[in-house]
Amino acid sequence: MIAVVPAAGLGTRMAEITGGEPKELLPLGGVTVIEHVLNEVLAVADRAIVVVSPAKRSVMDRLENMGHIEFALQLTPAGFADALACAGKQDEDVLIAVPDVVLRGQLISRLAESSAGAAVAYRNIQPEHRHRYGILEMDENHRVARIIEKPMEGQTESCCAIAGRWFLSRALWNRFIDWAVSHGSQSVTDFLASRVELGEQVQSCPLLEGEDLFDCGSVDGYRAAVEALGP
Repeated sequence: MIAVVPAAGLGTRMAEITGGEPKELLPLGGVTVIEHVLNEVLAVADRAIVVVSPAKRSVMDRLENMGHIEFALQLTPAGFADALACAGKQDEDVLIAVPDVVLRGQLISRLAESSAGAAVAYRNIQPEHRHRYGILEMDENHRVARIIEKPMEGQTESCCAIAGRWFLSRALWNRFIDWAVSHGSQSVTDFLASRVELGEQVQSCPLLEGEDLFDCGSVDGYRAAVEALGP
């Protein structure tokens, strides 16, 4: 199994803290945010591909001595799906992890053990925050029945927000690569929503009680992570 970590984004929301440096390199508990993410995924994956832009040489410099890491370049900013596609087709199952969401717990292990072709991690949020996230609706067997990206008010009653971690089987990952190339800047969420609509099985994987998620891609989320984990 491999992990793909797309870290080519501009991170403009964090400019007041980063001063223009990559948000993935913000300090957190003695290392950087992206190192937390890589340590998490490498607990279950044999290697990780970090997708960066040419402007993020500092990310490569920081990680080049970390074992089991490879790099892929996204030459132009063309969206999340395009960044993932830069990792190329694979002969192994794939975990996807966004580089600014830090998790504490065993969620990644449960996700990697999925018996379905795809699985999506989620956490419960307050109803007033639904419009910020991709939201999952589940059936009685906890399979994903519907995915709504940043729903409008009244569009869903679910409070299950995608938690920045996905699992795709090798076959489904390679289908996703073809889809990403043909659909431009759409996301892995859009791809999985299309699979669900076609009746394919996508499992859900919840963040459990006692496990923590810190969204370090927002100023408030990063400050909460520093308070919990240290600078």
